[in-house]
Amino acid sequence: MRLTNLRTTAFLTLFLFANNPLTCVADVVFDDGGLHFVKNLVNDFIRVSDSNFGVPTTVVFESGAIVNGTSGSDDSAFVTGRSFISIVDGIFEDDVSAYQSSILDIAGGQILDDVFASGDSFVSISGGVIADDLEATDNSHVVMTGGTIGEDIEVSGGSIRILGGQFAASGIGRIGLGDGGLITLVGSNFSINGNSIGPGNVTEMSGFLSGTLADGSSFSNILFERNLGDPTMPGTLIIAPVPEPSTLLTMLAAVNFSLWIRRRR
Repeated sequence: MRLTNLRTTAFLTLFLFANNPLTCVADVVFDDGGLHFVKNLVNDFIRVSDSNFGVPTTVVFESGAIVNGTSGSDDSAFVTGRSFISIVDGIFEDDVSAYQSSILDIAGGQILDDVFASGDSFVSISGGVIADDLEATDNSHVVMTGGTIGEDIEVSGGSIRILGGQFAASGIGRIGLGDGGLITLVGSNFSINGNSIGPGNVTEMSGFLSGTLADGSSFSNILFERNLGDPTMPGTLIIAPVPEPSTLLTMLAAVNFSLWIRRRR
């Protein structure tokens, strides 16, 4: 793929790239349909969106990237349209968010606040640290195979499928569902309030959940609640067994293929 120049609107400041680690102070917009790499300090938030012709833009954050956000925004970075953010490394002071039909892939780095998914966005988490919450709303979809969530996982209308990683790592987190949201936990040895549960829908509205995820990560006594938001639309918590190794590889390959297809659209 080609590496294009950074396009900014009139009130933005042109800056970047790898071999010239400038300190940037601007509201930064990538919206030219190109491929960009961020490896430096940015003292404001970054927005990634499609070009005027509807071509998705891709931004990759690598080692050395530090995004401090701004007092006027809750986000350090967000992606909209059908564009793509890949976080390989770096530090983000505030939220990282995905809107509309965008893609957010988190393989490393540190997000010191929340990750937020909405619209029809797709988020893949295979590594890195999210210090606070992971939230999915609307029709967004999240697949988590690794990484760490410091506090809550909340789903309101969206869906999250968890095969690995750690959550409630700070010791104060919970799993919260509402407004028709769906969380699927893939693993074994699950129990609620000390009582073993098998695969299928969890009927309890709340309780303390323990178990082992498909990657071998275990958790214990995590509070879950299914009645966030509209009490007439409780969320759904599903326990799924660990698939056979070949099936698991197929599932992971399907996630990667989905990412590739959505980037190509």
